[in-house]
Amino acid sequence: MIAPAPWHLAGSGSIVLYRFPRAWALEHGQIPERLRGAFLGGVGAVMLVDYRASPVGPYREALFIPGQFRLAGRVASSITRIYVSTWPSVEGGRQNWGLPKELADITIESDNFSVEVAGNPILAAGVEPVGPHVPLHTGWLPVPTLIGQERAGTLYLTRLSGRGAVRLAHLRHVSAYAPAFPDLAPFRPLVALHVAHFTLTFPVPEVRAG
Repeated sequence: MIAPAPWHLAGSGSIVLYRFPRAWALEHGQIPERLRGAFLGGVGAVMLVDYRASPVGPYREALFIPGQFRLAGRVASSITRIYVSTWPSVEGGRQNWGLPKELADITIESDNFSVEVAGNPILAAGVEPVGPHVPLHTGWLPVPTLIGQERAGTLYLTRLSGRGAVRLAHLRHVSAYAPAFPDLAPFRPLVALHVAHFTLTFPVPEVRAG
């Protein structure tokens, strides 16, 4: 059984913002062919998340956003690579919102986050929170909270909403292993953030023919 939208989630995680060169993103950002002409560039992101509560139970997640897109006349983010730690999350993400979720082993030890598939490393990062917390609402983020995903000829448009407590973070290290995850080594992040005790809602998406 697929847990239907909406999903209300709670947890903590890190957001690392980048500005990837447009040519690099088109070549290495794993953008689906049908979305390449809609790519605008701009701010991209890597997110590392520990969901402690969801309709399908706790799970962990790592995802990549190459930048922004113009989809159905609106500016949206699009997730081109995403790994999660449980199969119900894979199925729910694909069916509800068109997310290209894949199953992986994801471990968190202190501030270190690692992703593996069948024993092969996909992503490893160390993100250390620093400084005081301040309130955060998703509407204040410098990336669109409208998520646009193309899957099997269908466009899913989903407006996320949530809130939590955010503070700055230090990206101590990151290793990503292409092609399983875009190689981040050439790039310096714009900023890293850690969000604690957040709540997040994935609503029923707007669905259009691709």
